Amino acid sequence: MNFEEFLRHNRWQKITALFLATLIWLTVDRKLRHGGGVRLSLDGATRQLTGLPIRILSADRTALACELTPRVANVTLRGDPGALNRLLDQEVQVFVPWLKPASGEHRERLQVVAPGFDLVEVSPKEVLIRSMVTSTNRP
Repeated sequence: MNFEEFLRHNRWQKITALFLATLIWLTVDRKLRHGGGVRLSLDGATRQLTGLPIRILSADRTALACELTPRVANVTLRGDPGALNRLLDQEVQVFVPWLKPASGEHRERLQVVAPGFDLVEVSPKEVLIRSMVTSTNRP
């Protein structure tokens, strides 16, 4: 088969395939340049989970002597409607990393882990950590 026969054989299918491939490429390119990613799920189902406990993620036991304000958070997730309906509150983890065991108060941003879902919103965005540990540097 020479090049001329190749162009004539199934011409409309090839033109349609080329058009669709170009359209897909342009869409993905635009999303990557302006949005940072491409959503694979086309549904827009969301679900709000309220009163989820906030945990402290710590490598040692110094986080036990801390108090969080507030103690619960509200999370809005987006994903597959069926999976959202089956999602249990215990499967969503809301935590604050404990990085600096300093006494006093400081604010940290909340982090949410919800495998398979997109985080839409978390409220509050940060919590106040009040450390109850006092330094005992006495001579």
